[in-house]
Formats: sequence, structure tokens, C-alpha cells
Amino acid sequence: MANQRLNAIITIGGTVTGGLKSALGSTQTKLRAIGGTIRDLEREQKGLGRAIRDADGMPIYHLQRRYDALTGRIERARREQEKFKRAMETRNAGRGMMGEALGTIATVGAVAATAGLPIVHAASFEKAMLGVAKQVDGARDSSGKLTQVYHDMRREIQLLGREVPISTNELAGMVEQGARMGIARDGLIDFTRTTAKMATALDLPREELADNMGKIANLYGVPVPEIEKLGDAINYLDDNALSKGGDIVDFLRRTGGAAGLVKVSATEMAALGSTLLSLGERSETASTASNAFIQKLAAADKGTKKFRGALDEIGLSAAAVQKGMQTDTQGTILQVIEAVRKLPKEKQLGVLVDLVGLEHSDSISKLVSGVDEYRKQIDLVNSDKAGGSMGREFAAQLETTSAQFEILKNRAYETSVNIGAVLLPTVNKAMTVIGGIASATADWSREHPVLAKNIMAVTGAVVGGVVALNSLKFAFGAAQAAGATLKLMMATNPIGLAAIAIGAAALLIYQNWDAISAFFSNLWAGIKTTAGEAWTFLKDLFFKFHPLGIVITNWEPLTKYFGNLWGGLKSSAAGFIDWIMDKLAVVGDLARGVRGFFGGGDDAKPAKAGAGLPARRTPPPVPASAWTRAGAGNATTNNNTFHIKQQPGQDGKALAREVMKEMDARDRKRRGGALYDKAAG
Repeated sequence: MANQRLNAIITIGGTVTGGLKSALGSTQTKLRAIGGTIRDLEREQKGLGRAIRDADGMPIYHLQRRYDALTGRIERARREQEKFKRAMETRNAGRGMMGEALGTIATVGAVAATAGLPIVHAASFEKAMLGVAKQVDGARDSSGKLTQVYHDMRREIQLLGREVPISTNELAGMVEQGARMGIARDGLIDFTRTTAKMATALDLPREELADNMGKIANLYGVPVPEIEKLGDAINYLDDNALSKGGDIVDFLRRTGGAAGLVKVSATEMAALGSTLLSLGERSETASTASNAFIQKLAAADKGTKKFRGALDEIGLSAAAVQKGMQTDTQGTILQVIEAVRKLPKEKQLGVLVDLVGLEHSDSISKLVSGVDEYRKQIDLVNSDKAGGSMGREFAAQLETTSAQFEILKNRAYETSVNIGAVLLPTVNKAMTVIGGIASATADWSREHPVLAKNIMAVTGAVVGGVVALNSLKFAFGAAQAAGATLKLMMATNPIGLAAIAIGAAALLIYQNWDAISAFFSNLWAGIKTTAGEAWTFLKDLFFKFHPLGIVITNWEPLTKYFGNLWGGLKSSAAGFIDWIMDKLAVVGDLARGVRGFFGGGDDAKPAKAGAGLPARRTPPPVPASAWTRAGAGNATTNNNTFHIKQQPGQDGKALAREVMKEMDARDRKRRGGALYDKAAG
């Protein structure tokens, strides 16, 4: 249904485009014509403009109206020109969209099909060789592993595919059939080559012919080298008699059991069967009658009273006939037929009924009346011209293009198989792993059927969406091209043709409206469903596995976690800063004490800004009266704070004595300075 709807869109686009092709002609020519019209109008407008300027006060109302009219015509022509250009661009874009969509679909399919071709070919040939491995002696060892015999046979089959126009897989099947029929391993390839030539010359089913020829070789005791001579005889009879090669092969297969009891070759039986077939018998009735005739003649002394009486009537003894069947079967059959033929016409059928029975007398009677045909076909199979006839026919067939193409395919297939065979072990290992995954998936899908159904639905929708979107793209391109073609038609302005074309398009749309509307409705609904299911699936997948989706899903607990973490970090940082400040304060106090101790005094400058130390505590200034008293009574007021940090290995008392000693020296220095200042004052 979808194809019909898409075909409706394509039909409309194709019909409109084809119907208007002759009317539109060259779109570039039309476009140039519009451009020429615009230039002519512009020249006329310029002339009017000059006339208006040169009027020199004369009434120019009519000229102005004409000028304005020309301006309008030019604008309309330009709009038509732009419309024409856009229509052309839209039509070309639509055609491009159609081609791109079809190319995408075709390319994806081709790439997908080609990528795994060697693996597919290798697996197919491997499967065809399974029968060979099963039937050929020594192809597997006692543990079941493939041996060198198998690999040699595999190689010989591929090489045989370079000689005969039969697929390599079919040749493997022919080898299998030959091995099944008991053909020795060292003769299998020659047997297959011969039957392949026969199948090509007689245009017979390959594996079926190999099966039949294997049975015939066993039943008639034909060695492999002699099978080609039998093939020559059958092919020569096919070329020079009314019988067909396939029917002769079927006759030989059906009569092989009885023929094995007497002295007759497969070539002689081929002449007998070809005679009956040429005289109008089918292979089933010809073989059944021949089996009965041979069996009764081979056991003549055990025949019924009527049978022995019939032999007496034609002048032959049962013992002589029975012995003749073991020494020269073909000659004995001819002798019996000739003897019956000598009887009066009215007695022949009765004698034949007594000899072979009522149900087979009709078939054998054809040999009696057609004995000359029988002798002719015996001469055909014994003719020198019969030798090599199958090879000549095969060579003629081999020169045909189809045969050479088949051989070329075999060579390419051989290359592909050899490449794929290298990859198969890796593929098998991969499939083992994938198989385990598939089993686990199967178990999971059995336990979660609803979820599995939804996932597969979305997956199928996404895959199908690629084809659907490209189909939609093609349909839109077709509709776009058709619509643009209609616009181009309208831009050329032949009204009658436009009406006819629009009527044709309208009729097509009307006739296909149900298909068109259903197509776009179903297509849009499918796209919406596909997009919705795909979005839901991808959204769930995103929020489940993508880091950003995980963050969004767990935003509240994550913000809470990081908030607590930040609070802890701030608290730890504040404590660390307080600890640093305490340490810096201690260092600052110690530094001021040491500075004061070494002469900084009370007038020591405060620490520079940015030093990173707390401001030192400066002792209050000493009043002048205090200095006077100090000079008079040697009294000293000293406010100093020392923060002493004991150095490693230093005794505390020793440090204290040093500090006190230095303080005494400082006090003496200060007293001396104060007295000096007093005297100077």
C-alpha cells in the first residue's frame, strides 16, 4: 500500500513534468526573454524621464501617468522574473532531493550487503563441503577433525570450478554424490569432471546427474575412466535420435538391476533404451518392459509352460536362450525379436504375450516392428563418431558468454571464499561470545517481556525511520519538483496551456487523492510515532547512563552534598585562617619585643602596611617631669613587653639572665641620655 501511495506521488510529478516539457522548452531561454523585456521597459522609462525633464513647463500629466505605468510594469516583470528563478531552483532542488534519497537507500543496502559477502560465501562453501567431509574416506580423523585429505579435496573442487561452468557449491554436491555412490576417493574429481561435462552438454541437473551416473557405474560395473565413453554414447544418441539424454540416463538407472544379471554393457542398454524412447515409450514403461523381458529370457528354463511353448513356436530352445543371455545379451534379444518378426502378423502379439506377459507386450512389440531402428541405434553407439562427442559439445558450450561468465563467477567466488575462510574462525569466536550475550538477553527478555517489547519496538522504529525518512524525502522531492514545474508553466503565461496542465494535474490528484492523503497521513503518523518512541528511549537512556543525565536526575542530593561539603570547607578554612593569625600575632609581638630590645625604643616606627603582622602595641610616652625625676633621682619608668621563645637546646634561665643583663645596660644608656638632655636644656 505504501508503495502504491509513493507511486502516486511519482506519477503526478512525472506526468506534469513530462506534459509541460514541450511547452516550457528551455527555461534559461524563457528567463533571458523576461530579462530582455525588463531592459526594454527600462529604456522606455528612461526616454520618458528625459521627455519630462525637457518639457520646460509644458503640461506633462499624460507623460507622468505613462512613466508611472511603466514603473509598475517593470516591477511586475521583475517579480515574475524572481518567481521564475525561485521555481527553477525549487524544481532542481526537488529533483536533487529525489536522487539523493534513492542514492542513500541504495548505497546503504549495497554497503551492508557487500561488507559481509566474503564471510557469507565462505560459510556457504563450508556448508557445501560438509557432505564431502562426511562421504569421502579420510576427510576426518578419529576425533572428527578435518584432515589434509579434506583440504586437498576442497582445493581440487575450487580448481575444477575454473574449468567447468558450474558453481563451486554444486561441484561440491556432485563430489558428495559420487562418494555416496561408492566412487573411490582418487577417482572422485575425474568422475565429477566427466559428469559436469555431461551435465553441461546435455543441460541436465548437475547433482542429480552425478547421483544417477554413480549408480549406473556401480550397477553396470563401469570404471571411472570408461564413464566418459558412456557419456559420449548417450550424447551421440541425444544428437542423432529422437530420444533425450536425460531419459536415457533414467532408463539406464532403472534397468541396472536386471542388466547386472546378464552379459550386457551400459552402452548396449543405452541403445535399447534409446530405441524404445524414440518409438514413443516413456522411460518408466520402457525400463519396466525391458526388465521383464531380460529377466524372463535370462531364466528361460524356469519359465512357464506358455513361455516355453512360445519359444518352441519361434524355433528357439529355452536352454539356448538362457545361455545366450549370459554370453551375448544384445545378440540374444535381437535373435528373439527377429524370430517373432518372422511369424505371421496375427500370431506375433500372442507369442509376445506368452513371452513377457500382457502388460509388457505392447512395449516389446515396438521393438519387433522397429527392429531396424534398434539396429540403427546400436550402430550409433558403436560409431567412431560417438567417441569424444560429449567433449566436443562441452567445448562448444564452454565458448558461450554465459559459460565464461559462470567460470568468472567461480573465480571471484573462490577469492571471496578464501578471504572469508580466514575470517571465519574469528567470526565463530565472536558468535560464541555473542551467543552468550544473546542467551543472557533471552533470559532477561523472558523475565521482563514488557520492557523488552518496548525496547525492540523503539529500535525497530529507529531503524525503519531511516528508510521512512528517505522515502518521505523522495516523496517531498517529487511533489516539490512537480509543484515547481507548475509554477514555471504559469510564469511563461500561455493561459490555455496552463489551464490544460492544471486540469491534468488536478485530475491526477483527484483520481489518486485517497492514496495521496493516506500516504502522507500514515507517513506523518509513523514519523511522529517513531520520533516519540525514539525520543523516550533515548531520553531514558541519557538520564540513566550519560554523566549529565545522572547529574540532572540527582540534582537535589548532589546540591545538598556539595553544599555540605562547601560549608565544611569554609569552616575548616576559617579555623585555619584564625590559627594562622594567632601564629602571626605571636610572631609580631616577638618581633616588636626584639626590636625594642635592640634599640628600637618607644619611638620605633609601626610595621609597614602589608607586612602581614598585627600592629605592635606602642608604650605610652614618658612625660618631661618623669625625665627630670629620672635625672635627679635616677628613677626610671620602663614599660616593655618581651615574648621570648626558647631556642632548641637553650637553657631558660640562661636566656632570662641574658635578657635582664641587656635590659640593665639599656637602662644605663637611657639614664645617661636623659642627664645629657637635662644639662643641654
